[in-house]
Amino acid sequence: MASVPQTTSNARQDLYRRMDKFNTAPLWEVLHALIPDTPATRCKPYLWKYKEVRPFITEAGKLITAKEAIRRVLVLENPGMRGESCITQSLYAGLQLILPGEIAPSHRHSQSALRFIVEGAGAYTAVDGERTTMYPGDFIITPSWTFHDHGNPGAEPVVWMDGLDIRIVELFAAQFHEVYPEEVQPVVRAEGAATARFGNGLAPLGTAAPFGKTSPIFNYPYARSRESLELLSRDQDPDPCHGWKMQFVNPLTGGHAMPTIAAFIQLLPPRFQSQAYRSTDGAIYSVVEGGGRGRQSSSRRRPRRCSFPSPTGRGRRPWACGAISGGNAGMNAPEKSVLSALYNNRELVPDHAQYFARWAEDSQRTRGTMTSHLDLRYGEAPGETLDLFPARKGDGSCMMFIHGGYWRSLDKRDFSFLAPTFVAGGISLAVVNYDLCPKASMQEIVRQMLRASRWLWLHAEEYGMDQDRLYVSGHSAGGHLTAMLMCAQWPAFDRALPKDLWKGGLAISGLYDLRPLVDIDWLNVDLRLDPATALKLSPAFLPRSTRAPVMTCVGGDESSEFLRQNALLGERWKSGFAGDVPMPGRHHFSVVDGLAEEQSALFQGVRKLMKLDK
Repeated sequence: MASVPQTTSNARQDLYRRMDKFNTAPLWEVLHALIPDTPATRCKPYLWKYKEVRPFITEAGKLITAKEAIRRVLVLENPGMRGESCITQSLYAGLQLILPGEIAPSHRHSQSALRFIVEGAGAYTAVDGERTTMYPGDFIITPSWTFHDHGNPGAEPVVWMDGLDIRIVELFAAQFHEVYPEEVQPVVRAEGAATARFGNGLAPLGTAAPFGKTSPIFNYPYARSRESLELLSRDQDPDPCHGWKMQFVNPLTGGHAMPTIAAFIQLLPPRFQSQAYRSTDGAIYSVVEGGGRGRQSSSRRRPRRCSFPSPTGRGRRPWACGAISGGNAGMNAPEKSVLSALYNNRELVPDHAQYFARWAEDSQRTRGTMTSHLDLRYGEAPGETLDLFPARKGDGSCMMFIHGGYWRSLDKRDFSFLAPTFVAGGISLAVVNYDLCPKASMQEIVRQMLRASRWLWLHAEEYGMDQDRLYVSGHSAGGHLTAMLMCAQWPAFDRALPKDLWKGGLAISGLYDLRPLVDIDWLNVDLRLDPATALKLSPAFLPRSTRAPVMTCVGGDESSEFLRQNALLGERWKSGFAGDVPMPGRHHFSVVDGLAEEQSALFQGVRKLMKLDK
């Protein structure tokens, strides 16, 4: 009779014993515990540092496959509720890893799930017959009772934080699942179909909610969410408790994106100190950028303080007073030093000066021996010039080449040496210049490339070229500008221009996600990028304006970041992607030489792109 309360009254004790035989009990003995003056929870606040737990999930990747594990997840267990597979009393969270080439088999369950991408890019999740590619910071939903699987066709491991309403569903004893007959469900809709149908302030006429009260959009890309936060921060002051905070919403209802878990994205300005506030919800913070500090206390406890760099997971107990503060808006020091090294190509290639000297010498010889039109002006700014090397034979094809140098060094005159191979192959070559940072902003350099493109199209016939045979290529910073030109809305820039001004593009060792550059001090001192501008100028997160083919290339010996950048563009621009040209054994500078070598894979890729390989 464990349910019989202990009391000093013999009469009451006798009553309770008799009641117990009929599975009844006195509320008045337990009312104070059921309805306390303040919420009571075993949940404790805790900080999980990604750099500390990442080695465990990485090691697990070597010991168990995604197929064997079904879902290879490192559960984040609240220290006050160990063994219960929960991070708060109502939420489950864990870090899931999927390695290149792996598939996490398709199944469905009564629980709803969300994914917050922590590390890596190029993996996908498939929901109800549609795939979506994952990138860091993306918020992805798996509605209750929908088949879903994950795969990684990319080149790097991908880790995301899973959040599920397991505890809530368990409360109603409604947890169950079903395995799909095949490892992967069939894809029946193109990637982006859900966003096209519901994500632009529109919905198909007479549509029914496909997932009930859950949002019909199952990927909220970080690039768009981050831009929304940035614009919000320009228009209004931060909330004294939350900074700038926005809710992920269901576009059909205006309510939460998920009926059981609320999800938000939040921006804290540097040196921001919030006011303390209290709420009854348990919460999980996953930090994607920057770092800061948090403080939490209850009426009975002293405040607990913690610092959270990115990426970090943090659990908050319900009904606790809390305050948060913003620290450095960039990355933490170890990440900055690693990134700085990975993007410092001159340090990675000790003999880079020899390449620059040879390029300059060969280029001077080229200008002295070949027919050329030098320093043709396409605009009024000092750097708005180009050199044109016309082909005497061929079908009027022309390639415009944009040089690299991190937008702040080198010159078109260093790349004239590329002309002999192009001209011999019946291709005119235009090598374009632009004003350099910090004299010109990144936005202005992009505008200069628009003007150069317009000039070349307008004057093509004057120099024996065909307006319908214009292609663009570039290396490093020039690869970035090449990709930006493939996103240009030409009729909006000049109504005289065709929508498909460029018939194809070749981006070599380019930078397509500029966000990491914000935190590289030696570089950003000239680029002067802030997070919002870096995002806006990242072609990997911009839509292409035409279906013209785009080809990529990166040297096999380049740093992991340049390999990642290259893979990222191919994954983001799957439609119209003409393939990647492998250049094994080439570093960031030697890969350019491939354009001057007729038999190289890179120049043969040029011919294929321009349909000259027949």
